[in-house]
Amino acid sequence: LDTQAEEADAAAKDAEVAAEDAEAAAEDAEATRDELADEQSTLRAKFEDTPIEVGEAAAHREQLQERRQELGEREAETKATLNNVQKSVAEAGELRAEGNCPTCGQPVGYAPHVNDIDEQRERISVLESELDELREQREAVTDDIATATELVEAESKRAELETERERLADRIETHRETVHEKRETADQQRQTAEGKRTAATERRDA
Repeated sequence: LDTQAEEADAAAKDAEVAAEDAEAAAEDAEATRDELADEQSTLRAKFEDTPIEVGEAAAHREQLQERRQELGEREAETKATLNNVQKSVAEAGELRAEGNCPTCGQPVGYAPHVNDIDEQRERISVLESELDELREQREAVTDDIATATELVEAESKRAELETERERLADRIETHRETVHEKRETADQQRQTAEGKRTAATERRDA
């Protein structure tokens, strides 16, 4: 009986050590989970100074990309128009210098596509301004896309952290259950050891 009591004591100690290990593991997991929560808060703060809500970054970026494509197409069209008008003005300048239209043979003063050269120059100025504005808008949208991309990455990272926090929550629960079970086992083994020692004492006294 004394040997059985010693074995029960040893089992109780082993169970208590296992409970302490599980307790430490649970505390470590909780600390890690809190750190992840802080990191999530930092990532969420990136959205505070933007019109984008968490979960909407990808859709917002797609809208911006469509806007940039539209601006790029308008920029290309405006540039092509500008080039054509500039070419027309250059040709008209040559005609005026020659004094006669090489195409129709009329004097330059009667050639309508030469007479409107001043109007065309004004149009060039307007087109150049439009082109500059379109470029600035496209560049601004490109910057916005870069910001949106950072937010998309922040959302992705935040989702990964949430998955990890959920996994840690499951692990913490498992560790807590182990602590409870091992401490119950330790109590039972201590009671068993005490019972064996009592029985051994009574047997010797008998």
